[in-house]
Amino acid sequence: MVAAVLSWLGFDAPKTTGALRGGDALTMAMNLWIIDADKPDRPARSLKIGQYRSPVFSDDGLRVFAVHDATIADIPVAAPDKSRELMWPYAGDPPLLLLGHGRDDRQSIAVLTSNRNVISLRPADGHTVALASSLPPADIATLVGHLGVCGDHVVYEAAQKSKSLTARTDVFIRPLQARLGKALTDAWPGSMHGQPAFSSDCKRIVIVSDEH
Repeated sequence: MVAAVLSWLGFDAPKTTGALRGGDALTMAMNLWIIDADKPDRPARSLKIGQYRSPVFSDDGLRVFAVHDATIADIPVAAPDKSRELMWPYAGDPPLLLLGHGRDDRQSIAVLTSNRNVISLRPADGHTVALASSLPPADIATLVGHLGVCGDHVVYEAAQKSKSLTARTDVFIRPLQARLGKALTDAWPGSMHGQPAFSSDCKRIVIVSDEH
């Protein structure tokens, strides 16, 4: 089943890309920020403050979708105060992680649920299709390992020591075939939490941070 989901997402094989994932990816909810991939300086303000996790851009880059409590928030980048909650039809099986857009259906996103199912959701009209059910932990690890890829680069969150030797997590970027990445957020006072995601043009990254 995991191979079918990866194919739907646009990956041709179940082999992981080697993208590193921080331990908070499935559980931590914090504030959303958007940074430029080549100019990752701290923005003037966050996109959205609150308990958000697992953000992804819409295919056109005009919106960000993120897990918010037991549903999914639809946040316009230009007017984040006008965000709305999408209807989630699976009572008792809330969204856990947003996996990305379909290869041939760029208007839908794959959602990993708390009961280890994968659902295709089209935010525009709420249409859903079940892609996989009751995935084992190894398959979930494979899916998570593919997150953060855009073009020939991977963006990911990982732990490191700060200049003061305090443990923290940062967002890194690396070439797809490289083993080591460059920290993008090591100058930020706060830590990063959960997986970052590229916009479809690979120029912007949406991240989760404990900074306000």
